Amino acid sequence: MSTFRLKNHFQGRGIGVVLQGPLTSVGRTYFSSELHAHDERVLGVQTETDHALPYDARANVMELARIFRFLGLPVVYSGWETDRAWLEQESHRFDALVISNDDLAQARSHSHPALASRRLLLNNKEKLYCSSWAGLQAAHETLGLRYALKMRSDIFLDPAHLVENLDRMHSQPRYLGVQRLVVRDGQPDPFSLADFFTQGSTELQIALFGDLYHRSVAGQAYHESPHPDFFLGLLTQVREGRMDGIFTAQAALLRQLIWRGVPASVGALFDSMPDESCCSQIYKM
Repeated sequence: MSTFRLKNHFQGRGIGVVLQGPLTSVGRTYFSSELHAHDERVLGVQTETDHALPYDARANVMELARIFRFLGLPVVYSGWETDRAWLEQESHRFDALVISNDDLAQARSHSHPALASRRLLLNNKEKLYCSSWAGLQAAHETLGLRYALKMRSDIFLDPAHLVENLDRMHSQPRYLGVQRLVVRDGQPDPFSLADFFTQGSTELQIALFGDLYHRSVAGQAYHESPHPDFFLGLLTQVREGRMDGIFTAQAALLRQLIWRGVPASVGALFDSMPDESCCSQIYKM
């Protein structure tokens, strides 16, 4: 599908994009994640900070905003006070801008201090939840959007494959789109539910990330690890009647995903490319 034929494809359909996260950060890539997992699993040592790399998302954010607007998708950026100067200088790139105070995302306590101590800089889920929640509220209340793709500022998604994925939202209005979910022996693996992006009703996502945020900063998170925490948060939304289940992205979209400047295809070095069985699936929860 030609990208130019997709110009204004989503215009007037009540769908938009929420980009969220810090502009600069230190963390892992696909490659360093595998190295860290090897060190922990095979060598039995913690080398998390050894594999952390600096990343500047500003060029990625500008290109994403340009592409999404080309497709007719309004763009919200939800960032942090430390990035205010650049965000305000470049605010013309966005349809709405939300800037949160970093103090809003400091967890008060953790039920598992040993685990929490390993989250020094690589896994600040409170900030992800807070900026997601704030950005989705702006998408819903300021721009009047009924649906949104919510994605981190440190990833890039191929626009041609993304269009097909976003079109699925209208056919599955009570389902939330997620990156992937691995099912083993008929049981979902909560640790496989990644947080790179979500898509679906803005009202549903506001409820989801608001719940996760408030629980986390109060020291009452469902789980210390972000992936099962996210999974258990979804189950709460199902139990409270806001959603029926999830649908996962197509393999083609995941293969083209770039995280912190490194393409997902590097996973071929570790035999960890997206498994077709966990892609393009619909799971009732």
